[in-house]
Amino acid sequence: DILFTFGPGFPFFLSNFIRIFGESPFPILGSQVILSSLSCALIYRLSLQLLYDYVTARIAGLLATLSVTSITLSCLILSDTFFYFVFLLSLTIFIDAVRMGTWWRFVTAGILLGIATLTRSVSQFWIIPLMVIAMGLVRQARLVAPGSHVHPSLKLAKPLFTFALLALLPIIGWMIRNGVINDVYALAMTNASGPANVTSLALQAKTGRNFRDVQADWFAEAKSKMGKSELSLAETYEVMTSESFAEIRRDWCGVVRAYTNLVWENVRDRDYLNEVLWPQPDSLARTLVRTLNRGSLSLWLALAGLGILVIQKRTLPAVILVS
Repeated sequence: DILFTFGPGFPFFLSNFIRIFGESPFPILGSQVILSSLSCALIYRLSLQLLYDYVTARIAGLLATLSVTSITLSCLILSDTFFYFVFLLSLTIFIDAVRMGTWWRFVTAGILLGIATLTRSVSQFWIIPLMVIAMGLVRQARLVAPGSHVHPSLKLAKPLFTFALLALLPIIGWMIRNGVINDVYALAMTNASGPANVTSLALQAKTGRNFRDVQADWFAEAKSKMGKSELSLAETYEVMTSESFAEIRRDWCGVVRAYTNLVWENVRDRDYLNEVLWPQPDSLARTLVRTLNRGSLSLWLALAGLGILVIQKRTLPAVILVS
């Protein structure tokens, strides 16, 4: 079931274009370029919402337009651009909802976050942090009306509950669907494959064996125990989950190290897609592109910006941007 592996959000997006325009990739790619461009505008808007500073917001928007990774991904039929746009739109509308207290914005933000989660399951972890951020925004703005004895966070309780419910309903519905069809009550296979990849990398560092060979041994042992030549989706999910948690219990420090190294490698190294799509520099423009594509440059720019926010005592925006 490929929808269980990747989630239904992006396939639904693609199917509508294929239904209308046929199997030509160009309408899809054109829409992704538009969404990627709109995402830069949302970065500008989000910066303005958090910092109330037009200069900083313009710089943030400019840096977003210069992101070689975003430009590259918009030219490939992958879920990244669609997810990025929907998630940013949900976040922008949510912050507006908290500041303006408008129900329709909470409803819209919740629906969009649900769609984002069905595209990339990682956004499911944003529901509770966003509610915490809402409390911080209320406190920062001091929205208590003069003479009122009711804390504004109490007035936000029902809208926030509505937001969370609307974000969770698609998740719960999809998990039930997966349980009925695949016998796995989970959002996506990535819930198991993500931890499995990290723990097998930890075992690779410990034993020197390739992490793919480690996972192959997990499945081979499971097949031997069950007397099967192939594992079902549910059995594959169970093997990855059980082996991952077993290794976390045995050596959680090693797993944390493996995860940290993986994150640092992804931040520091150039993007593989850009390495393939952009040739070796033989002009000033290509040299600039490859320089901007260095993950370490982006990291130091981000850390410098966060440092400036902390120095200016803009703690809440810094925390939101880090998260």
